Amino acid sequence: MSRPPVYLTALLVVSAAAVAAPVPKSLKRSPPNFNGKWMLVRQNNGDREVPQISPWIWEINGEELVLQWPNGDGTFRKNQHASALVRPPDGQADEVNYVYDPKNGGRPSLGRATVEDGEFVIAWTDGGRPRPAEIKPGPGVNYYRFKRMPDK
Repeated sequence: MSRPPVYLTALLVVSAAAVAAPVPKSLKRSPPNFNGKWMLVRQNNGDREVPQISPWIWEINGEELVLQWPNGDGTFRKNQHASALVRPPDGQADEVNYVYDPKNGGRPSLGRATVEDGEFVIAWTDGGRPRPAEIKPGPGVNYYRFKRMPDK
C-alpha cells in the first residue's frame, strides 16, 4: 500500500483543525441595534394573527424598554411599569429576554429578536417555556413586528 503524498496529509490535518477550531468572538455575528421608537404593525399570539392591533409603541434604549399605549387622540401615554430587553451574556446575537416590570419581580420571557428591512421583529415564549428556535409565529410564541418611527 502506498502512502499519500506529504502535501495531501498536511492539507487534511490543516483542514480538520480549521473545522474543529472555535470561532473567535471577534468573528461572531454582532447583535443588532434595537435602540429607537418602534410602532407595532403586526402581532401574532401563537399561530393566530391578531386582526385589529392597537398601534402601541416600544421605545428601546439599551436594555431599557418603555411601552407606550394610545390615548385614542393620536397621542401616547407611557406605561407605569418599566420593562427590559436583556441580552444573555453568553447568548447568540439574536437572543433576548423580555422582562415586564423587572423592578417588581417580573420573570424573563425567553425570545429572539432582530432588525430586518427597517422592522424590529421579536418572538418570545411565556411561562418558563424554552426560547423559540426561530423568529416566527408558532404555537406558544408571541410574535411582534414593529416599524421604526421617525426621529422628531
